[in-house]
Formats: sequence, C-alpha cells, structure tokens
Amino acid sequence: MDKQKQVCKTGRRFPWWSLNPRNSATTELRWSIIAGFLLSSSRPPKFQYRSSTNRFALVSIVRKVDLAMSAMSLKSFNKIGKTAPKLILGCDDSLNSECAQEFYGAWPGGVDAYSVSDVAQWHRLNGDDLLARFCEAHVFGFKHCLCLMAMKRSQLPILYSDSDVLWFRDPATLLSKYCSRAFFGSVDCGMSYNFALLEKFREYKKLLSNGPGINAGFAIFNEPPFYSVQENEFIEALLKETPVHFFSEQTLFAILVKKYGGIISDGDVNISEKRSVLPSWIFQPWYARHYVSSVREQIWSDAIFL
Repeated sequence: MDKQKQVCKTGRRFPWWSLNPRNSATTELRWSIIAGFLLSSSRPPKFQYRSSTNRFALVSIVRKVDLAMSAMSLKSFNKIGKTAPKLILGCDDSLNSECAQEFYGAWPGGVDAYSVSDVAQWHRLNGDDLLARFCEAHVFGFKHCLCLMAMKRSQLPILYSDSDVLWFRDPATLLSKYCSRAFFGSVDCGMSYNFALLEKFREYKKLLSNGPGINAGFAIFNEPPFYSVQENEFIEALLKETPVHFFSEQTLFAILVKKYGGIISDGDVNISEKRSVLPSWIFQPWYARHYVSSVREQIWSDAIFL
C-alpha cells in the first residue's frame, strides 16, 4: 500500500464492549455504536448520478477520523437530493487535500479540496490579512474563511454542513426557503459562545442574549458578509486569546446572523439531544438533522434505516 492510500485508510474494530451486559451504557448508545460499525467503511463512497446544479455550492470541513461519517452524510444528501452541487471541502492537518479529492471523487457535482494554507493564502492575496490569520488560528476560523472563499470564487450561495448531518428532504428546496437574507444560522441546543470575550463587547452580549442560540455547524450564506469596524475589532480580540476559544467563530457567526440574517427553523433542521433506537426522523418534517457532539453516535442509528 502506497503512502497516499495509507493516509486515506480508516480503521475498524468491532465494539465488543457494546455487547457486555455489565456495561452501564444505554441501549440507545450501544445500538448506535454497533450501527456505526456496520455502516462505517474506509472505501471511497459511491453516489447515484445526479445532474449538477449551479444554484448553490455545498461546503464542509473534513477530518481523517470523520471520513466515514462525512461519506454517510453525503450519501443521504445524494439519495434525497434531485441535483448535485459542487462539493467544496476543507481539510485539517490530519487529511491532505489530495486524499480528500480522491476519497470523494465520485461526487456527481465535482469536488474541490483545500488545506488551511490554501485558504489563508487566498485571503492574503486578496488583501485580507485579518481573515488569513483567523483561518490559521483555529479550525473553525478555517471553516468560516473557507465559506467566504467558496462564495466569492463560485459567486453562488453557500450551504455549509458539518460531517454529522443527515438529510431527509431535498436540500435545494431548503435553500429556496432561506434566500431572503444574507445569512441563516441553525438553532443551537443552548448558547455556546465565547462569553469571556463578549464581556468586552457588551453590545454583542446583549444582541446574543435575545432569542435562541445559533449553531454555526449548519449555515446558509447568501451574500458575502459585511464586517463593520467593531466586527474587525472582535476578530482581532479573539486572535489575542491563547488558545483561541473553541466557540469564537460560532460567536462571530451568531453576531452576523443576528445583525444581518435570520434563523433556520428547528422544524426544518433539527438539532435535538435526544437518542432513540428507532429512527428519530420518522414522521418528522425535517429537511436534515444535525447530530451535535453530545449525541453524535445517533447519526448511525438513524442512517441505518435510510
């Protein structure tokens, strides 16, 4: 096996602990783990033919450890979607862009893959050193900057979806419902922000205290964002933190959504923390469900019924 394929390979071991009657894990979690083993694969995914669309582009961040999950997410998109947008991937240090290009090569809408340095360099060449530094400072800064680059290069709306999302209705129809404003963020389970930084920006703290929390792991960008002087000061301030707070990018995106955008209904994109053995999406109106970290294994329980 050559070096390139070694990088792309993902490991699989049966989770024998899930069958141990003395283990305290819930039935729902045990079943999720077994379903994940049955569905996970290190092989590149196959997709059904779909005509390409230039109505929007699909963007995601991928890691080596999440290749199988990301493939399952895309297979659900491909199965339910009537068309295939261009797939634009951001690869962290665990996964090189050549590997990602090869692994997702069968995607019918075409694939572009970029590293952190690729995206940072693009922003610098376009005169935005602040965003280039944000891209290099944290993986979610990389995500934010990838979405901006993808929008400006493609001149299309951007649908950003984390790897832990399953699709149940046509994504293009969802995009058509949320096109009236610059940005749309999904509802969060709570409020996961950089609260220490918000103490220095009391206007933003007040802004984010109203209404539901915003999750940046599923988002729609219809127009390039406008960064006021205060937004640029906010980015400068978060870059001074060591390390950059995990939810800094989500805080920035929530500010943009509350100032210039809107919120995707939880009835359209669900983000609950409920587990179940039976598929959670049955009889639900959801276009998609985002399986946040607290219930991430549930994605496999639901996917095995698709």
